[in-house]
Amino acid sequence: MGVVGAAAAPIVGKIADKRNPKLTVGLGLVITSLSFLIFWVFGYHVLGLIVGVILLDLGVQTTMVSNQARIYSLPSEFHSRLNALYITFYFIGGALGSFLGAYGWSRWHWHGVCAMALIMLGVAFTTFIKRRQR
Repeated sequence: MGVVGAAAAPIVGKIADKRNPKLTVGLGLVITSLSFLIFWVFGYHVLGLIVGVILLDLGVQTTMVSNQARIYSLPSEFHSRLNALYITFYFIGGALGSFLGAYGWSRWHWHGVCAMALIMLGVAFTTFIKRRQR
Protein backbone atom coordinates (compact mmCIF):
# COMPACT_ATOMS: atom_id res chain seq x y z
CA MET A 1 0.00 0.00 0.00
CA GLY A 2 1.29 3.43 -0.90
CA VAL A 3 1.15 6.69 0.99
CA VAL A 4 -1.94 7.97 -0.84
CA GLY A 5 -3.90 4.78 -0.20
CA ALA A 6 -2.87 4.73 3.45
CA ALA A 7 -3.86 8.38 3.89
CA ALA A 8 -7.17 7.86 2.10
CA ALA A 9 -8.19 4.69 3.98
CA PRO A 10 -9.65 6.40 7.07
CA ILE A 11 -11.44 8.99 4.93
CA VAL A 12 -12.93 6.31 2.67
CA GLY A 13 -13.92 4.30 5.74
CA LYS A 14 -15.81 7.27 7.18
CA ILE A 15 -17.59 7.93 3.88
CA ALA A 16 -18.48 4.24 3.57
CA ASP A 17 -19.85 4.24 7.13
CA LYS A 18 -21.85 7.47 6.75
CA ARG A 19 -23.19 6.95 3.23
CA ASN A 20 -22.96 3.50 1.69
CA PRO A 21 -19.96 1.25 0.96
CA LYS A 22 -21.42 0.52 -2.47
CA LEU A 23 -20.94 4.19 -3.36
CA THR A 24 -17.26 4.08 -2.46
CA VAL A 25 -16.77 0.73 -4.26
CA GLY A 26 -18.05 2.40 -7.42
CA LEU A 27 -15.78 5.39 -6.80
CA GLY A 28 -12.80 3.06 -6.37
CA LEU A 29 -13.58 1.30 -9.65
CA VAL A 30 -13.81 4.64 -11.46
CA ILE A 31 -10.49 5.86 -10.01
CA THR A 32 -8.74 2.58 -10.85
CA SER A 33 -10.09 2.69 -14.41
CA LEU A 34 -8.90 6.28 -14.75
CA SER A 35 -5.43 5.19 -13.65
CA PHE A 36 -5.20 2.63 -16.46
CA LEU A 37 -6.48 5.11 -19.01
CA ILE A 38 -3.70 7.47 -17.89
CA PHE A 39 -1.20 4.61 -18.12
CA TRP A 40 -2.42 3.83 -21.64
CA VAL A 41 -2.12 7.40 -22.92
CA PHE A 42 0.71 8.83 -20.82
CA GLY A 43 2.47 5.69 -19.57
CA TYR A 44 5.58 6.40 -21.61
CA HIS A 45 6.26 9.56 -19.60
CA VAL A 46 7.45 9.70 -16.02
CA LEU A 47 4.69 12.10 -14.97
CA GLY A 48 2.07 9.79 -16.51
CA LEU A 49 3.45 6.86 -14.53
CA ILE A 50 3.51 8.87 -11.31
CA VAL A 51 -0.09 10.08 -11.68
CA GLY A 52 -1.24 6.62 -12.79
CA VAL A 53 0.39 4.88 -9.82
CA ILE A 54 -1.07 7.39 -7.35
CA LEU A 55 -4.56 6.91 -8.79
CA LEU A 56 -4.12 3.13 -8.93
CA ASP A 57 -3.14 3.06 -5.26
CA LEU A 58 -6.06 5.32 -4.32
CA GLY A 59 -8.60 3.35 -6.37
CA VAL A 60 -7.55 -0.10 -5.17
CA GLN A 61 -7.36 1.02 -1.53
CA THR A 62 -10.78 2.70 -1.80
CA THR A 63 -12.31 -0.50 -3.12
CA MET A 64 -10.56 -2.65 -0.51
CA VAL A 65 -11.66 -0.51 2.44
CA SER A 66 -15.20 -0.28 1.06
CA ASN A 67 -15.56 -4.02 0.61
CA GLN A 68 -14.25 -4.66 4.09
CA ALA A 69 -16.69 -2.08 5.46
CA ARG A 70 -19.45 -4.12 3.85
CA ILE A 71 -18.16 -7.27 5.55
CA TYR A 72 -17.89 -5.62 8.97
CA SER A 73 -21.40 -4.19 8.71
CA LEU A 74 -22.71 -7.76 8.96
CA PRO A 75 -23.13 -9.67 12.27
CA SER A 76 -19.77 -10.29 13.96
CA GLU A 77 -19.99 -14.09 13.75
CA PHE A 78 -19.54 -13.79 9.96
CA HIS A 79 -16.55 -11.43 9.95
CA SER A 80 -13.62 -13.84 10.03
CA ARG A 81 -15.06 -16.30 7.50
CA LEU A 82 -16.19 -13.64 5.05
CA ASN A 83 -12.94 -11.72 5.38
CA ALA A 84 -10.98 -14.93 4.71
CA LEU A 85 -13.09 -15.58 1.60
CA TYR A 86 -12.73 -11.98 0.46
CA ILE A 87 -8.93 -12.02 0.79
CA THR A 88 -8.75 -15.43 -0.93
CA PHE A 89 -10.70 -14.18 -3.93
CA TYR A 90 -8.75 -10.91 -3.86
CA PHE A 91 -5.52 -12.86 -4.33
CA ILE A 92 -7.05 -15.16 -6.96
CA GLY A 93 -8.08 -12.02 -8.85
CA GLY A 94 -4.56 -10.65 -8.44
CA ALA A 95 -3.08 -13.86 -9.83
CA LEU A 96 -5.48 -13.77 -12.77
CA GLY A 97 -4.59 -10.12 -13.34
CA SER A 98 -0.88 -10.97 -13.32
CA PHE A 99 -1.44 -13.75 -15.83
CA LEU A 100 -3.53 -11.55 -18.12
CA GLY A 101 -1.09 -8.66 -17.75
CA ALA A 102 1.80 -10.92 -18.80
CA TYR A 103 -0.27 -12.21 -21.71
CA GLY A 104 -1.14 -8.65 -22.74
CA TRP A 105 2.52 -7.67 -22.58
CA SER A 106 3.60 -10.65 -24.68
CA ARG A 107 1.07 -9.78 -27.39
CA TRP A 108 0.71 -5.98 -27.39
CA HIS A 109 3.24 -4.69 -24.84
CA TRP A 110 2.21 -1.68 -22.74
CA HIS A 111 -1.14 -1.18 -24.45
CA GLY A 112 -1.94 -4.86 -23.93
CA VAL A 113 -1.34 -4.61 -20.19
CA CYS A 114 -3.61 -1.57 -19.96
CA ALA A 115 -6.26 -3.22 -22.14
CA MET A 116 -6.30 -6.36 -20.00
CA ALA A 117 -6.66 -4.27 -16.85
CA LEU A 118 -9.51 -2.29 -18.38
CA ILE A 119 -11.24 -5.50 -19.48
CA MET A 120 -11.02 -6.85 -15.92
CA LEU A 121 -12.34 -3.53 -14.60
CA GLY A 122 -15.16 -3.77 -17.14
CA VAL A 123 -16.10 -7.15 -15.65
CA ALA A 124 -16.00 -5.59 -12.18
CA PHE A 125 -18.21 -2.68 -13.32
CA THR A 126 -20.68 -5.08 -14.92
CA THR A 127 -20.91 -7.10 -11.72
CA PHE A 128 -21.17 -3.93 -9.64
CA ILE A 129 -24.03 -2.51 -11.75
CA LYS A 130 -25.95 -5.79 -11.90
CA ARG A 131 -25.74 -6.17 -8.13
CA ARG A 132 -26.85 -2.57 -7.58
CA GLN A 133 -29.96 -3.20 -9.67
CA ARG A 134 -31.14 -5.93 -7.30
